[in-house]
Amino acid sequence: MRAGDADALKELYNLFYQHLFTANFAVCIRRDIVKDSIHDAFISIWVNRYKLPSVTSVGGYLNTCVRRKMIDALRKEHPLESALLSIDTGHE
Repeated sequence: MRAGDADALKELYNLFYQHLFTANFAVCIRRDIVKDSIHDAFISIWVNRYKLPSVTSVGGYLNTCVRRKMIDALRKEHPLESALLSIDTGHE
């Protein structure tokens, strides 16, 4: 994929999409956010393909990417709640 092989990305997408959707829909019941987060994660992977780290678990890496995209999406929808959560936990 680092060589710009779009077919490799498509193969990863087809191989992992259902698992990513099922695992993340269990965390966030907003189907639109889960789907958009999966798509955003793969776009980000493609755009940053030359900087990707070597990973031992592709599925785990993809799941982490999707979860981070979901968190970003939810924070954009509810910025006040995110700010309050950051204050409560002492994290930003």
